[in-house]
Amino acid sequence: MATHLHFRPQTLTQLAELVRLNNDSAAGFRDAAEHFNDGIMVCELRDMAAQRELQANSLREFVAEVPEQPCHRGSYRAVLRRYLQDARNQFYEGTDHDVLASIEQAEEYILSAYEHLLDGVSGTQVTEMLMTHIEHIKLDQEMLKELRDYVHEA
Repeated sequence: MATHLHFRPQTLTQLAELVRLNNDSAAGFRDAAEHFNDGIMVCELRDMAAQRELQANSLREFVAEVPEQPCHRGSYRAVLRRYLQDARNQFYEGTDHDVLASIEQAEEYILSAYEHLLDGVSGTQVTEMLMTHIEHIKLDQEMLKELRDYVHEA
């Protein structure tokens, strides 16, 4: 069951936003995996999708409900959706490098959303989990750069 009683409403909204961001990111990674034929690329991107799904699930422990629509216009989710849509468009028009670059940009926004929330929840029961998620995002960003370089060399 959700343990949201100790959080301000704004914090709960931000946690719900992170759930949505992670779900959107997972979908973006899955879409990207379908774009590539290289087994290494597909495996890494699917692993990243699975990690974002795990992150969304762990965040749900702190949020009773995740509203379907974002609570703020111009939210991180809206920006992420634009970057993911750009990535999807690149599948049809751009290079493998372009697809990975678009996903990297989307991941920067997720990282920003986490860091923004982390500033406001320091010392709470969610802090350690957010730090772990941030660590995974940064590792995935490094892997995306390596994959982009790998594609460039191929």
